Amino acid sequence: MNNSLGLLKKIVQESASASSPEKQMNYIVSAVRDAMSVSVCSLFTVDSDNGLLLAATDGLDPDSVGKVKLSVGDGLVGTIAQSNHPLNLENASKHPSYHYFPETSEEQYQAFLGVPLVHLSLLIGVLVVQERQSRKFSTDDE
Repeated sequence: MNNSLGLLKKIVQESASASSPEKQMNYIVSAVRDAMSVSVCSLFTVDSDNGLLLAATDGLDPDSVGKVKLSVGDGLVGTIAQSNHPLNLENASKHPSYHYFPETSEEQYQAFLGVPLVHLSLLIGVLVVQERQSRKFSTDDE
């Protein structure tokens, strides 16, 4: 656990020095993807009308950034935003809230872990990692 906290601290410190919010988000998804050794890491942010917009990804189709948008309660990401709780699934497509977005090319990924990002009791986004093989992520991963 100590190593995880050190790695998280490093990601936070490095991202703070980014020259723009876009570079900061891109750094975070790449660093988390590398740290967790997963195929995909994506960040959805809450936008001005309280929707969830794909703001950065390392692993999904980069052209889908800024184009994929969900409402709170829509899909797995929207479910996380609505419940404010992590969602850890061995096979995401079998979950009743699964919503496929063809522009992301995410159909090849089975394992899914999404966590809400909260600041001062307000949801600011959802961070998602995905893996091709079916697996349950550990509580340390969460």
